[in-house]
Amino acid sequence: MMNETGSQEERRARQFTELFTANYGLVLAYARRRCGADLAQDVVADTFLAAWRNIHELPPEPLPWLYRAAHFAVANQRRTLARRGRLDDRAR
Repeated sequence: MMNETGSQEERRARQFTELFTANYGLVLAYARRRCGADLAQDVVADTFLAAWRNIHELPPEPLPWLYRAAHFAVANQRRTLARRGRLDDRAR
């Protein structure tokens, strides 16, 4: 059993590494265009975390899925910034 689990994890890690290597630059460029360089790394991290969690459900061509995940991550970043702005306004 241990060997099967290990090989599954190795396969998952290899699949993710290939996904990340092939698509990191594209997802980063997408994030920079939508939220600027300051937040782009956070968006990319959130996007690839979602990809890691869903690695076995990704379609054969994962880039559109990654762009969609990045879109959601950008929206989350914007909501967070808006919430912080409202809290700062209340604090003043």
